Amino acid sequence: MTIQAEWNMPPEKLERVWRTWAAADLMLCEEAYLRLYTFDANWSAGQRMGKLDNGGGNTVFVLFTPAGTVIKGFDHESEVSRHARDDSEPWPNIYSGMPEQLFEALNDPAFEPDDVTFCLWRGPSDTHWWRGFKLPVGVDDGSDDLLSFLFSTPDDYAEWAADNYEQPVNAEVLALMADGAPITQELIVQFNPERDAEAAISELLESGLVDPSTGGIHLRGNE
Repeated sequence: MTIQAEWNMPPEKLERVWRTWAAADLMLCEEAYLRLYTFDANWSAGQRMGKLDNGGGNTVFVLFTPAGTVIKGFDHESEVSRHARDDSEPWPNIYSGMPEQLFEALNDPAFEPDDVTFCLWRGPSDTHWWRGFKLPVGVDDGSDDLLSFLFSTPDDYAEWAADNYEQPVNAEVLALMADGAPITQELIVQFNPERDAEAAISELLESGLVDPSTGGIHLRGNE
């Protein structure tokens, strides 16, 4: 087991931005399969799950649990992939040292645990992320590229989304959402005039991304 030193976004911020970008993707794109970010706040008791899918066969899953947070990524072109190995097994020790509760939560067919090229985890009291082994020099597990999609600011997300969805993205509205502004039909129309605002709110509620009990519809965890 070794420390992941190159990337160290705290789990609380990771969940906050993941929720925000998932909501923004939902507002910008009606087709779920074309979105980069998705989030399920009702994954299971006490657990929330996010998925990042670049549409090219590469994915990142994140699982937030009372026992900690785990990130599992897969780059299908990486030499760390089991598909590049003679035995078709995951890279040795990739999950080594992970707390049992986190491993049990991740060991679900929905997370495709055998399709993994990097895995990071962090317990409730940890100040850094762990990984199971030190990556050999010259070996690319896809983590640098895939973790770069975990945008840390509204401007970073807006720049990517404007190019990906080929439309202007209002970073000011995005920042308001991230800061806890109520998500109204008017705000959705301001963010994306082409989106069916009523359908978007319905989907936000279904995913558990928003909380209707806060005197307005706010992103859970962002208010």
